[in-house]
Amino acid sequence: MNGAAENVLLVITSLPDRASAEQLAGALTRRAGIDVLDLQFRLAALNTSALSLLFFDLDHFKSVNDTFGHDVGDRVLRDAAHALAKAVRKCDRAIRWGGEEFVVVLPTADADEADAVSDRIIASGLGGGARPGAHRRYRPVRRRRAAGPVAALAAACRA
Repeated sequence: MNGAAENVLLVITSLPDRASAEQLAGALTRRAGIDVLDLQFRLAALNTSALSLLFFDLDHFKSVNDTFGHDVGDRVLRDAAHALAKAVRKCDRAIRWGGEEFVVVLPTADADEADAVSDRIIASGLGGGARPGAHRRYRPVRRRRAAGPVAALAAACRA
């Protein structure tokens, strides 16, 4: 697939972001995220490609709101979402699942790529006291290789 086709594929997969970002943190809303998850699961199954998901929340977020107020809590959410956006690949989608919970959808990412993204998220400061590699105990059951349009999307993700 040529560069123009890869760009079109990236634009198509990013359309839900533009229409469905929640205002506070700029991540996808849960409703839009469910649509993205459905699309990505279907693409992965159709093309027998890898798909990884990262789940995380902000520890002690309630105590931040209770102690410092909701304005500070909102700032923490915005800062976390901004750090997250800088740590993930350009084709990945961050979803604010609820409150301080986030899901990151990693199209075409195998376990090693998901580990690398997780390490970047931790290095950005979102891992608190965690050390890179601490999450490696959670591994996928099956791995598959990407082919066709999904392989082009995978290549564009790494660009």
